[in-house]
Amino acid sequence: MDLKLELELKDHDVVVGQSIPIHLTLKNESKKTIKIPFLIDSGRVTNFVLFNEKDELIGEYNGYTLAVQKSMAPDTTLSLVDLGAGESWIWDENFHKYIRPLPPGKYSIQIVYRYVNEDIEITSKKETFIVHPNNPVFFDVIRDQVTVGMLFTVLTYVNEESGEEETMLNMGYDSMAGNFIYGNILELGSGIKPILAKVDFTNAMDFDHDTYRWLAWEKDNSIYLSSIFRNEIKISPKNVVKDIKNIEEDYYEG
Repeated sequence: MDLKLELELKDHDVVVGQSIPIHLTLKNESKKTIKIPFLIDSGRVTNFVLFNEKDELIGEYNGYTLAVQKSMAPDTTLSLVDLGAGESWIWDENFHKYIRPLPPGKYSIQIVYRYVNEDIEITSKKETFIVHPNNPVFFDVIRDQVTVGMLFTVLTYVNEESGEEETMLNMGYDSMAGNFIYGNILELGSGIKPILAKVDFTNAMDFDHDTYRWLAWEKDNSIYLSSIFRNEIKISPKNVVKDIKNIEEDYYEG
């Protein structure tokens, strides 16, 4: 079957705990439409295969293993979709959420698309990346809700290449089995040491209150405040003294 699988790493140099964004393309190079499982599958169709520096297998990860980590029942139902002649499926994903933070070292990753019902197995080329130490200088953590066990951490570290301080925000959660699953990371810039605080409201109708947080830091003798939702900035950073009137307006309008 004329299928081509391409893997592109967005960043070949990361620090411990940083996102590992990947870009996948599955193209039908034949002259006819084929019906196969979609690239984004919750089972064992799209597999992330990780190797160490010696090219030894570390593990194979997919939607099935991710569900098991979350103590959820894996969905093994295959949804077949038409992929037209000459058409492509594209998937941007963060490999970081499938694994625990990797220790410093050199790694390579390969994608295997596998549809056993039709004996289809397509392999991408390997891509290499390096995980550097994060050399932490500041750390804060908050876990103040028990409904879904959201956990936020903020880490300021020294980039060993530039020598400058950088800050990462990491959102995760505890599963019922007690596993901590890392979410995406927000990079906040250089020389910032933020602290985390909860928002002052609770909504029993959904879990959004578990994923809102306030972020505050000092810079150039001023205090700055921002709101984050999950792993994204909801309100752009504002000077508390100058912009305090706008913070509440932005928060409720945003």
